[in-house]
Amino acid sequence: MKNLKKLNILLALIFVSVALMSFIPSTNSNSVINNNGEKLFTPDPSASESLHVGWKEVNVNYRTSGNYYVLYSDIVSGINPDHTMTWGCGNLDLIPSSPDWDCNVTKTWFSAGGSEGCAYIHIHSNCILNPNNPTAIHTLDIKVKDNQGDVSNVGGITFIIHYTATPNAGEPTSPCSSY
Repeated sequence: MKNLKKLNILLALIFVSVALMSFIPSTNSNSVINNNGEKLFTPDPSASESLHVGWKEVNVNYRTSGNYYVLYSDIVSGINPDHTMTWGCGNLDLIPSSPDWDCNVTKTWFSAGGSEGCAYIHIHSNCILNPNNPTAIHTLDIKVKDNQGDVSNVGGITFIIHYTATPNAGEPTSPCSSY
């Protein structure tokens, strides 16, 4: 009976130790620095050295200007430590099915574009929201490549705009000087 109690205590300690370790952040990650010396994101250290773009959902409140800026570098991982990214045009493809790399896309309900050296995508929504039309959803399919020509899979962003009774009429602050 004593051995069973000791075994249960030992198992409980192991489970608690493993649970606590999951809350400790990894320090084995590499930071990516853009041409301006700014830290753009920290790739997942568990990812293989295979350029990968994930998916994310971004929820925002409606702006009457229709302009938004969305960070995309945070869903890019697996950059080879010997390679670099030049964020934006030239390395960002918003229309992955096109034969050439394209930094702009125009759809009926929105347009989007990348800018050289910028880790954000500018989105302009043509949707006008109101209580009868409370949500707009725009899906951006993107892929990236690095300075050595490594090309990622196709990932993307689901961009969801929600109606608000008091929409912001001002222009959002651009995170990049070239927009």
